[in-house]
Amino acid sequence: MPILSVVAVLLIASAAQLRSSGDAWRVIRAAQRAVETATEPRFEQEWRRVADRAPTDRRALLARGALAQQRYQYALADSLYERIIRAEPPLSEYAAAARLEMGLWRAIGSDVVRADSLLSQARTQALAAGDWHIAFQALITLGKLRSRRAGPKAGLELVAEARSLADNPTADESAQLLCTEGMFLAQLADTSGRTRLMEGIRRAHRGGALRELGVCDVALAQTVERSGYFEAAASAAAEAVRLFEQIHFPLGVASASQWLGYARLTRGYFAAARADLERAVRAAQLTRFTNVEAWARTDLADLYFALGDGGTAREQAERAAELHAAYGDLWGFAVDLQFQGFVAEARGRFDEAAAKYSESVAAFGRAGLGFNAVGSLRLLALAQMRAGRLDSAQRALDEATRLGRASANVGWDVELPVHLARLAMLRGDLRLADSLIAVARPRYAWRNSDSTALLNLQFAVLEAEVALRMRRVATADTAMAYISSALERRRRGLTDRDLRAGLAQLRSDWGGLSEAYPELVAGLTADGRLSSAFRFIESVRAREIADASLRTIGRMSDSSAALAEFKRRLLVAPDLGLDDVRRRMPRDAALVVLTLGVARGVTTAIVVTSDTAVAVSLPPRDVVSPLIDRFLRVAATGTEPVTVGRQLGAALLQPVVRVLPSRVTRLEISPDGDLFRVPFDALRLADDRYAVERFAISLVPSATVGRILRAMPPSPRAMRLVAVGDPTFQVMPVRDGGVRQAGTPAGSARAASSRFGGLTLARLPQSAEEANRVAEYGTRSVVWTRGEATEAALRTVDWATVGVVHVATHALIDGDGQARTALALAPSGSDDGFLTTSEIASFRLHAPLVVLSACQSLGGQILGGEGLRGLTAPLFEAGARTIVVTHWSIGDRSVLPFIDRFYANMAAGQSVGDALRQTKLAAIRDRARISDWAAFTVIGDASMHPPLRPRRLSPLDWLHDLVQPTRDTSSAR
Repeated sequence: MPILSVVAVLLIASAAQLRSSGDAWRVIRAAQRAVETATEPRFEQEWRRVADRAPTDRRALLARGALAQQRYQYALADSLYERIIRAEPPLSEYAAAARLEMGLWRAIGSDVVRADSLLSQARTQALAAGDWHIAFQALITLGKLRSRRAGPKAGLELVAEARSLADNPTADESAQLLCTEGMFLAQLADTSGRTRLMEGIRRAHRGGALRELGVCDVALAQTVERSGYFEAAASAAAEAVRLFEQIHFPLGVASASQWLGYARLTRGYFAAARADLERAVRAAQLTRFTNVEAWARTDLADLYFALGDGGTAREQAERAAELHAAYGDLWGFAVDLQFQGFVAEARGRFDEAAAKYSESVAAFGRAGLGFNAVGSLRLLALAQMRAGRLDSAQRALDEATRLGRASANVGWDVELPVHLARLAMLRGDLRLADSLIAVARPRYAWRNSDSTALLNLQFAVLEAEVALRMRRVATADTAMAYISSALERRRRGLTDRDLRAGLAQLRSDWGGLSEAYPELVAGLTADGRLSSAFRFIESVRAREIADASLRTIGRMSDSSAALAEFKRRLLVAPDLGLDDVRRRMPRDAALVVLTLGVARGVTTAIVVTSDTAVAVSLPPRDVVSPLIDRFLRVAATGTEPVTVGRQLGAALLQPVVRVLPSRVTRLEISPDGDLFRVPFDALRLADDRYAVERFAISLVPSATVGRILRAMPPSPRAMRLVAVGDPTFQVMPVRDGGVRQAGTPAGSARAASSRFGGLTLARLPQSAEEANRVAEYGTRSVVWTRGEATEAALRTVDWATVGVVHVATHALIDGDGQARTALALAPSGSDDGFLTTSEIASFRLHAPLVVLSACQSLGGQILGGEGLRGLTAPLFEAGARTIVVTHWSIGDRSVLPFIDRFYANMAAGQSVGDALRQTKLAAIRDRARISDWAAFTVIGDASMHPPLRPRRLSPLDWLHDLVQPTRDTSSAR
């Protein structure tokens, strides 16, 4: 019978007499069908007429309450249900139905204790009144509710009771019974669960039970996802979303969207996943579906973490944990704990990570989902290995193996030898590690395959590590050559499928190459294989840069557009070889490639000149990173930390200087990790001179990137200079001076953007003068200050005509990710005033010089071999050739003489690198504070000669410059 006909019959019957057993449930179902078929106005009108005639009619009260509940007007619904409960006798099916409905909406929210009580009462009352339909619904809902809090076995017991009550069930009820039971069985690794789910789907489809069909599809998505069938999970969830939207069921839309978002997230469709998960959050908030909102936020946390936005990821995870705890969902709580451990581990906090993974395992156990703990146990074992607790790691692997085999998890048996091999290697049992690698090798056969699968690469890394420790350097060299060539093939031959695989791999919990490659580099260089080590470093850094680009384009929903954007940004030239670098090296220059040693491993410096290439061992991260922190903290105040500068110079530069020919006066340094933060110019050499007094020093992300930047042809029309300064940060007058950074309470304006809400930005009046002064060196200049300094203005620029970009404003830097990293500009009608990294990367620059005269513009998130991401990486992605950035905050007043002299030197014909060095030397001669000259550094092509001309000075200009303060009494930018 067509659905509309069914509704018409129910409407007629509801106005007459519905007195047989199941009468109350049919009223509720009629309200549901009215909403599903968009006939609710008729339904409401019919029952309102009944209520007008008989205000206490229990059927009218129930119908109106059910309709209010379908519209998520819970307070109104409760008021109508309570009238029924007060008026009905204890054994009334209508009182049972009212309690059922009151329990149903609470069961999806945070009032689960009250929900449990109401549903239990509804079951008891309905059975006493002889209405099995109400008792059936109460038991099914109780089963779902308690399964989250006590495990699927508790749910199965209640479903079994519901099955025993069902007397000639409808298609809806049959599907509901089969799919709920199938879902619980699947959670217990019972393979009959999926069979029941498929039968439930068939029953719902045959009976036209669209709501239950969608519910069954969601349950199927959950089940097949656990077996690794992500395409099938996404397909089932997408069909559920379609069905729920068709029948106007936001509760279902919330649940199905969450699972669809999760399935897409696992395959790297970040933009689509984000849209799905945000839809789930909106629908869940509309319906007060707390548990689904919690899961959607858990997935959003995972998504943002994969995109490198740790701050937003933590916010989503914290909210998810609050919601899961309020609901009493131990499964969700266990997943939240697992994610918290993953975040801690990514930040190098292995003890904290291990504690969170252990809590996650325990939570899975309390939830009756021990089989789901295999993933947390694997992560726990890896974290314990990294923390050096090898016995604890062994126990975690043993427990994961027990659970994996009990649940027929064949994937675990495949990967187990890999983890055992790593554990044996760390224990020094290299023979055992080698034999375990031999066992796993057929599964990860990188030697005989062109596959660039992530796990194949990581297996090759492990094999190389073991081979090096066994002094089989040739084997390690072969493995590392495979890794280098595989990474290069993947970058150069990327397809849409490969793009998505690369995005999905950003979520891998097996770890990245960055963790292992310092030891591999050190091992190869110790054996004299510098060429192999150099190529390996370049391939790893190119991979890190590629992953960073993936994070930037990961939000794009159009696959072909995303692929085109990735290929535009990706540096696809082959990685440079050592001989090639040597042939191209000027006689007065040297390239220093640094690989920061982790734990107690050495830091390796490969020093390349036109006729030599040598490797030098330097102290590890544990030694140098605390010194870097101390140097930056003190130098930023204006006081030179002389002792620390000598220590860092002795650790990082002096061993390099000893192997350099005396003719070398230029150093191009390719740092790694924390070493990007080192102001090398300000370090002291053995003769106690600053390094800048002997060398012109610049930084490059990698040797390959450096060569590409030097080869970038500027546009023949690139003669313009664009300068931005003193943007209007909306509203308040301020005192003289300011801070080119966020967080200043005085003279401030609050950020309107949600990502930057709560920040306060002080005005920078001197930055307008700086922008105007810089513009005088351009052959054709445009200056934007105050309300004109907007993102919209920058988007009107023909960047093919621009050779120099100077930005003097606040830089907002987030060490946890890119989402809250931006340049502060003036808001306009079309933008919020914050130029984010993704917006910067979308510009089409034509090899200009970009000067970021802002605080800590070199800072940002550290991503493996790529170093500090911050604002520089998106500028290179946009097409910049050379970038001048700062290590710390700079004074709004005192920076002007330095910037003026820097531009004057470039206008006189000096390269960017030489001009910056000469400006620093002049500052040293003038006894300027270290904070005023050592903050600036060059990244990219320091040999660039920007299109500038000397400015004409009037007598007033000379007088103005003479009275500029040598000490800045204002705050820093």
